[in-house]
Amino acid sequence: MTRSTIKKTTIKKTKKSKNQLNNIFNLNNLFNNENSKALKLSKTSKTSKTSKTSKTSKTSKTSKFQKFSKQHNLNNYNKDKKLLYKIVSNMYSLDNPINYHLINYNYNETKLLVKKGLDNFKLCKSYNFDILNEDYNKIESVKNTTHSLKYEINLPTNEKGFSANAKEISVNEKEVRSIEADFTRGVNTYININYKNLPIKFSNAFCKLWEILEVFDDIVPRYNINKVQHHQKPYQHQKSYQPQKFKVFHIAEAPGNMIEGLKYFTKKKRKNINLNHYDWIANSLNPNSLKNQEIYGKGKIFKDDYKLIKNNPNKWLWGEDDTGDITNTTNIKWFRDYINNKWLKNKDDKLDLICGDGGLGTDNDPFLLHKLDLAQVIMVLACSSIGGSCIIKHFTPYIYTSHETKNSTSFFIGFLYLYFITFEKVNLFKPYTSNPDSGEFYVIGTGFKGINEKHLTNLYSILDNFKLNDGLIKENNIPETFTIQIINFLKKINKLNINTTKKYNLLLTCYKEINYKENENKKIKKNSKNKYSKKSKEQLTSYNLSNIYKLSNKLFDCNLIFNKDFKNNVLVPRYKKWIELYHFE
Repeated sequence: MTRSTIKKTTIKKTKKSKNQLNNIFNLNNLFNNENSKALKLSKTSKTSKTSKTSKTSKTSKTSKFQKFSKQHNLNNYNKDKKLLYKIVSNMYSLDNPINYHLINYNYNETKLLVKKGLDNFKLCKSYNFDILNEDYNKIESVKNTTHSLKYEINLPTNEKGFSANAKEISVNEKEVRSIEADFTRGVNTYININYKNLPIKFSNAFCKLWEILEVFDDIVPRYNINKVQHHQKPYQHQKSYQPQKFKVFHIAEAPGNMIEGLKYFTKKKRKNINLNHYDWIANSLNPNSLKNQEIYGKGKIFKDDYKLIKNNPNKWLWGEDDTGDITNTTNIKWFRDYINNKWLKNKDDKLDLICGDGGLGTDNDPFLLHKLDLAQVIMVLACSSIGGSCIIKHFTPYIYTSHETKNSTSFFIGFLYLYFITFEKVNLFKPYTSNPDSGEFYVIGTGFKGINEKHLTNLYSILDNFKLNDGLIKENNIPETFTIQIINFLKKINKLNINTTKKYNLLLTCYKEINYKENENKKIKKNSKNKYSKKSKEQLTSYNLSNIYKLSNKLFDCNLIFNKDFKNNVLVPRYKKWIELYHFE
């Protein structure tokens, strides 16, 4: 792995481009200044960690989580009232989701690099930007606090610090999570309770898709697909033709909530499209494949919860080897051939949308997670029609439980660059209903430009030989204007993750303190019905959040936050506002 910043040589190729770029920003200075800050931070954090460890090691030989958790209580928030205010006010605010528009700048050098972009893809050594390490250190710190608190209040965790099993998650943790996750799963639960005419019970995946389709409202066309005589395409290089159907390919889809969700959206929001002219096919890991069962375990692959596989066997594609595994390039070639030569039968047929919802838990091998990200991009490029669109779920590269992924920034920049040079417009979008604690986001691409067999063959080879943290294209073959956009996007996601985890830690701390107070009350009542010791009074007072946050009586109180009133008064109005904003019906 080589550490690198953006190189001056890539700016100096032409005097014109040098002057243009330097008038806007000096990337080298920007990154170097931030690098020095990050390095200073890492040094001081190491020193403080060392001193803390030496102190605690003298007093106790218990778990490192236990040592740390005793130091983390509401008094920590008393020292930083701005942080407390920020966390609490977030519970009452409706901030915008992250919608990052990737811009193609008109510098001569940028144009040349984009034009030759597909020719330059080749596996290479990783390169990183120290400006991101500061974020990763913060993520590590707040996550360690989470695991410390969970350890002390006896919430079940596995060796990596996650909840051990969904069935083992306590009622306490569910209450904390329901507030911390905000719109995630809260909106779809509210919808399922209050909307009685839904075709199936909708999951959070459906809510994310609905939000995306409302924001990017040209993906499902508004023109009359059955009566239009002449449709002028928005891209000059495309020929006009009369579309016959709206066709969708769902990849990594099981159990299939997005299939039903997209159909439901079309039915409700696109009256111009007769569902007889709406056609879909889908792919996922084949739950009946013996090979898949050997790898993942029988019953551990997504089940056919909505009977979409059972009721539509001819619409599900499992590829050449019958596994449905899109990380196998033989299968990607098979999908490409099937779509172009069997599904798109008529001359004017077009694959309008590829929708991908692939993802594996972060307790899986990070190599598999990153390879799936890369495979989804290549599937899109191999199967899209000219002018087509895509909605593909991806994840930011750093995985807290796998520290080696700090070196995967170059991989992340590389696969996003593939979208950038093959679609007319690209957005990186994290919906309200996406888990704010995760690196999940969606690539929205419109206006596919096409790709030739030579470039596809090269990408197949890259996927076949990919190893964790490999770069996909050398740094000097990517425009700096693109790189800076991706780094800014990563910092936005990182900031959201950090703030969300801080909120989770506050809620866990509240739970910890409430339990402590209840236990103290029980002890006091047991010892004496009418007498309180001076020490007990001081302890109970120190854990009263209202002493720290003056608005607590009106807005936030540890004793009130874990009950139905808080949900009805704070969370439900936010769900209703989401329904209003995105015109759900």
